Amino acid sequence: MTLVLELTCTCSGDIRSPADFDRFLGMNEAGLPSCTICCAFAHSAKSNVRNHIEAKHFPNTFTYNCPKCARQLASKKALQNHVQKCKGIEIY
Repeated sequence: MTLVLELTCTCSGDIRSPADFDRFLGMNEAGLPSCTICCAFAHSAKSNVRNHIEAKHFPNTFTYNCPKCARQLASKKALQNHVQKCKGIEIY
């Protein structure tokens, strides 16, 4: 039997900008940037750890608008993925 645990941080009141996610970015024993909330994600690129922290622990804290179609997305990574595929009309 496998136990799957979803962790969501409840301290979102302290998050005022995406830069605040850096407070939850640490280094693991291998010297890689890692998530200090769940300790389950590490990557050589800090931006990937920040994306993990936002998407997994602070979903819908911020919204990001697509510059092509104005669709709102719940994380910076979701916006990046959407913009690569979006063929919408740019909104000025």
